[in-house]
Amino acid sequence: MVDTEIVLGIMILKRAGLSVKIVFVVTEKFSGICMRIVTVIPVNCTDPTGHAYSRAKAVAYAMKWAMSRNTQYQDFGRHDCANFVSQCLHAGGFTMNNSWHSYHKKKKYGYIWGTYYYWDISDAWKFADGQYKYFKNSGTVKKINYKNQIKYLAKKVKVGDPLYFDDTGDGKMNHATIISAVNSKEGKICYAGHSNNRRYWGLHQTFKNNEKKNIYVIHMG
Repeated sequence: MVDTEIVLGIMILKRAGLSVKIVFVVTEKFSGICMRIVTVIPVNCTDPTGHAYSRAKAVAYAMKWAMSRNTQYQDFGRHDCANFVSQCLHAGGFTMNNSWHSYHKKKKYGYIWGTYYYWDISDAWKFADGQYKYFKNSGTVKKINYKNQIKYLAKKVKVGDPLYFDDTGDGKMNHATIISAVNSKEGKICYAGHSNNRRYWGLHQTFKNNEKKNIYVIHMG
């Protein structure tokens, strides 16, 4: 019998400067009905344990590992973009939990992209779209579509903000990066990322002439 889940409510809990978004659901099983907390999402640039996000630490990690791989984590090769950004965010202070994590296992645990690996890695950690959905409530989402809008975006974001690409315009993120440099006076943004290893890749370089793109940035805090 398939379980049925209905969202009961969403609550923002604030204690001692900490803000946490808690989603409650009702699950209907053959044995009855029960209520549980389905996820805890960090908001206002803190995680559920109250750790503040350090942009400096996140970018320092990005600079160290942008052109190589940290062997303390699973390497997804040409699909490593979100995995790398999650590592940066974790280095910046966000702690792992049931919804967002990368835990090492003693035996083969997962299989993806033709590879078995010894890790329990959540979708929000390893997929760009899952990561975007998980963190979008941690700040303010900024979106641009054209190259000439970068100068506006440069005034609204900071280093350490995750930056995403929606290649098809369907609202689903296909690539994840992290902002590594911002020059608000000149209207320039650079990002770091994996898959194609980048440390200071200019956002303007991703545009060809006047083509339209769908670029989202989560401005943390």
